[in-house]
Amino acid sequence: MFAEVNGQPVGVSITLPDMNQVLKKLNGKLGPIGLLKFLYYKKKITGARAIVFGIKKEFRLTGISSVLYYETVKRGARLGYTWCEMSWNLEDNDLINRFDEAVGGKLYKKYRIYEKELS
Repeated sequence: MFAEVNGQPVGVSITLPDMNQVLKKLNGKLGPIGLLKFLYYKKKITGARAIVFGIKKEFRLTGISSVLYYETVKRGARLGYTWCEMSWNLEDNDLINRFDEAVGGKLYKKYRIYEKELS
């Protein structure tokens, strides 16, 4: 989904079904039987992954993120999803981490970036 203000894109939300729920059932095999399993289990996916969620800096505190989140939840529920992983949030991204907690999210992983000067 895209959010626009006066015809200009200001935000994006890309959410996909959590295919990991299907892939773990295949045990690394995608032959004819694996393909049938894939087709069967993909109908039973209960979760989604919000892989990209972004708002242009000047529109971040305007409520657009709440509208994108609401629409994502509404459409996901219509498709039968009961949970969503909010994907890769850096631990120092306070704005998005507070937003995730405010909408009921629970922190279960932390991502960090380390830097070392190479000589």
